[in-house]
Amino acid sequence: MEEIHKVVRQFTEKSKANYAKITDEDLEIERVFALSNFKAKGKTFLTMMYDHEIHHKGQLFVYARMAGVKVLPFFRDFK
Repeated sequence: MEEIHKVVRQFTEKSKANYAKITDEDLEIERVFALSNFKAKGKTFLTMMYDHEIHHKGQLFVYARMAGVKVLPFFRDFK
């Protein structure tokens, strides 16, 4: 289980680093980004990325809880 914790922490740090690269300008301008056949503004992609991570991390947390894990690494720091 510790290996899973380690991997989740690594991916969380990668996500944080990627989110940090997004500038306010990327989110506010009318520029459209493209991914495969989908085109949208930066805010839309950021929301999609966030929702996507929440979805998959939620799945992982359910499985981890079923396996008896008590402490899970959360994306946000609520301190």
